Amino acid sequence: MAFSSSSFFDEDIETIDPPPIIGITGHTSREVFMDRTIGGGAPLILPQPDQHMFPSTRPQPFAQSTVPEPAPPSSFPTHSQTQFDSYAPPPSYIPGQRPTPDDLNSCSNYLIHVGEPVMRDVDMLRLKSYVEYKINTRTTKNETFTAIRRFSDFKWLYDSIMARYPGFFLPPLPDASVFGSTSGRFHPEFIEKRRQGLERFLNRLAADPVLEESHELNVFLRLDKEVFELEKQRRQETATAAKSGGGFFGMFRTLGQSISSLGQTVSNVFVGQPANVPDDKRMERHKNYVDGLSMELRKISSAMSGVVNARKELAARYRDLGDALQTLGSLDKNCQLGSALSYTGIGVVQNAELIEAQSREEALQVEERLQDLVSVVESCKEGLKQGAATLATWQVAQATLDRESEKLRRLAEKRSIEEPVVAESVRQLEAVLGRDREQHSRVSDTINGQMRKLHKSKLRDLREIFLEFLQLQRTRTNQIDARWQDLYLCIERLDSSALPPE
Repeated sequence: MAFSSSSFFDEDIETIDPPPIIGITGHTSREVFMDRTIGGGAPLILPQPDQHMFPSTRPQPFAQSTVPEPAPPSSFPTHSQTQFDSYAPPPSYIPGQRPTPDDLNSCSNYLIHVGEPVMRDVDMLRLKSYVEYKINTRTTKNETFTAIRRFSDFKWLYDSIMARYPGFFLPPLPDASVFGSTSGRFHPEFIEKRRQGLERFLNRLAADPVLEESHELNVFLRLDKEVFELEKQRRQETATAAKSGGGFFGMFRTLGQSISSLGQTVSNVFVGQPANVPDDKRMERHKNYVDGLSMELRKISSAMSGVVNARKELAARYRDLGDALQTLGSLDKNCQLGSALSYTGIGVVQNAELIEAQSREEALQVEERLQDLVSVVESCKEGLKQGAATLATWQVAQATLDRESEKLRRLAEKRSIEEPVVAESVRQLEAVLGRDREQHSRVSDTINGQMRKLHKSKLRDLREIFLEFLQLQRTRTNQIDARWQDLYLCIERLDSSALPPE
């Protein structure tokens, strides 16, 4: 599927320009946070929290909670302040005191380290074993706290924030599956990659000015293991009660319901195709754009992986060539030719090392960042699904109201005794329809703002990635070319009439 430059980059999105943001994958500054306790004790370099691709205004969440929402900061930084100066520490938190769920408040600007993975053996065959991670968090007010979490807890955090802030484009979690990995889920290499992904996920969440104040993130970072499990259980019971008490329409108001199920319900209700079925063309444009962007980024990422692998192969072949030249030169080591060939072989091996180093740099600084960018764009689809879900819910409500209104009209003509009952049903459906329309409007507006930020951060990140790529080409090409020139002059100076001694 081809995309023109105008349709691919210049989408018409009607929203207010957001404040300046930092790219999806990049950071503007880095800071030494704490020492790793595993792997040599080298200082861990973590990015300072920056704004990524999320809105700077705080939407009113749809899901209701019995836990009070944290208050927003009372002031914002001026140019004379640092980015941390205007935020006060949570007033209800006392260092050394174990907080309860209702005692939590917002804490701005976290620095988070996920480390010390420990495997918990539940059974001898490790069928139910799992890995726990120690999460050390420090705020910019030097407030520190520690939590122990497993991967399913991170998934709970993702799902909870997604449900509470519908339409947000959340950063991706690392892949839960070991398919495609050369090792099992308890292999140190797989655990380390997952640890890095979980750390990146938390720091990206905390870098967003809206999500860093979310009650869910505070619960996740602050509560100890036992209290956290109780809080999860309480929220699960509340969500279950809300679903069971919502009746027929309550089922469709659960944003986590699958889109395929909603789509089937819509097709079943739209018998006769009513003329006033609501639609949202912006959602369709957003979906097409994200699908196209994801596809093109995957192509670029795949091509970059091919470049890295080809360069590794080229380095290996050059190394073989250099070794062979040195061996050939050793046969006539007492003459000009032998010395020149040996020197050339050494130079070819050195260039092979430069090419191999370039492949490693490209893998780390370009290939991995492109793969991460693909994951970020793919995660945006979850927010778009929520928009599709609220639209489908609105469509179901509209179709049901149309059907009941038609039934009421026929009953009124017959002066049926059922008319008052159906009339009351129509009034209730009208109220439901209004709420569904408003909910979709809010989610759609949120997605619209997220798309604007995705456009800007995508352009910024691609610019940074390929500037890095081109700088690598310039630097390494100059070094390699200089070596080739030196070897060329060495061979050129050979006296073709010189013979080895007898």
